[in-house]
Amino acid sequence: MENEEQKQKRRKRVKRLKKMILATVALAILVPFLFSIVFGVQLHKKAKYISSLEKKVQMLLQENEKLQTDFDTLSEHFSRQEQSRVNQSDADPDPEKQTGEKMEFSSDAENKTGSEIPAEGIRKVYLTFDDGPSIYTEQILDVLKEYHVKATFFVVGKTEARYEAVYRRIVDEGHTLGMHSFSHKYNEIYASEEAFAADLEALRSFLKEKTGVECRFSRFPGGSSNTVSNVDMNRLITYLNEQGITYFDWNISSGDATSGYISKNRIIQNCTESLANYETAVILLHDSGEREETVKALPELIEKIQEMENTVLLPISEETKLIQHIKSESEE
Repeated sequence: MENEEQKQKRRKRVKRLKKMILATVALAILVPFLFSIVFGVQLHKKAKYISSLEKKVQMLLQENEKLQTDFDTLSEHFSRQEQSRVNQSDADPDPEKQTGEKMEFSSDAENKTGSEIPAEGIRKVYLTFDDGPSIYTEQILDVLKEYHVKATFFVVGKTEARYEAVYRRIVDEGHTLGMHSFSHKYNEIYASEEAFAADLEALRSFLKEKTGVECRFSRFPGGSSNTVSNVDMNRLITYLNEQGITYFDWNISSGDATSGYISKNRIIQNCTESLANYETAVILLHDSGEREETVKALPELIEKIQEMENTVLLPISEETKLIQHIKSESEE
């Protein structure tokens, strides 16, 4: 039998055990509760932080949209300023892409080639398209057909099968097929007289094979007044003369080859604002994958020219007055 002292000790051990069990249970309940409170506080803070970030992102997006609008406005403004300085120079950016050099043109090209229309003369206007064929050539041809207009295409060498029919259509529909270069790579074409001749002959043979036409007209990439050629342009002009090939520059530039955006309305204005000053007007346009605005401008441009008195639209031919920035020394 337990004595009283042993009973007291046992009761104390039981009490201590109960306290330990209660403490353990309390901790088991309290610790998760405390963790849930801490986690909830942190989650709330993160939610507020995320909400704040979302507001900041939204503000940044709105600011970016405003900046983009301002940028577009400024771009259009500077584009217009650039176009107001366009003279009769080809602004083709390709030379820079091919050579890394800035393309320059004679600033007095207009004075060399322009002539005022006589009081009762007939103004002859020639629409010329460089760099084709492209994804837009068929659309250009459709517009020309709709308005019963013949034009001149100074083309490059495109060997893709889809362009074979385009070359033939240019010829079949009565337009003049001219040569611009086979590769359109300025640093290669103008590396030497031999390189120029090889490129031109490659294009002439290529077009003869595809269309049956022996091309008699050409346009120098960048025009005869370009300043990137490593060869004296007089030598290349003399070479063309020896080959029986006539080259044409332009005295009105549409400005559609500038590196920045140019609207169809600006293209139309560039082509028509000085048109009345010429008896013979050769208009420079471009037919390439970046010239959608040129295609959009074409119908209205044709309509405006057709509305002018004593004015006809023609393709370049043997009878066309020569519009050239420079002539070979042998012709002077």
